[in-house]
Amino acid sequence: MVLAAAGSSDPAADAATRAVAETWRRSRGWAGVEVAYASAAGPRVPEAVAALREAGADTVAVAPYLLAPGLLPDRIAAAADGADLLAGVLGAAPEVAELLLRRYDDARLAAAVPAALSA
Repeated sequence: MVLAAAGSSDPAADAATRAVAETWRRSRGWAGVEVAYASAAGPRVPEAVAALREAGADTVAVAPYLLAPGLLPDRIAAAADGADLLAGVLGAAPEVAELLLRRYDDARLAAAVPAALSA
């Protein structure tokens, strides 16, 4: 499996993507999970696909770690020629909406606490 993310100059974002890939590797029983990036320094999708093939993977899937269609998912799809499967973007998954709402509520509550303390 190739987890293909947008890429970021923020090391924390890269670490988070790698943590997801590691969780997938441990929990799914796959031969391996490689991270690739569409807009940052490599590895790129073809390199990740090649690494999995070299490690003995018979079937390689590419999963864009992006929310919506657009330029970056198109780059990932164009670069996934050597893969056997290409998943769609995350899209309107209920889990994504729930996470966004939970984070909004957390941020709203966190902002209310300092305001209450200064009153």
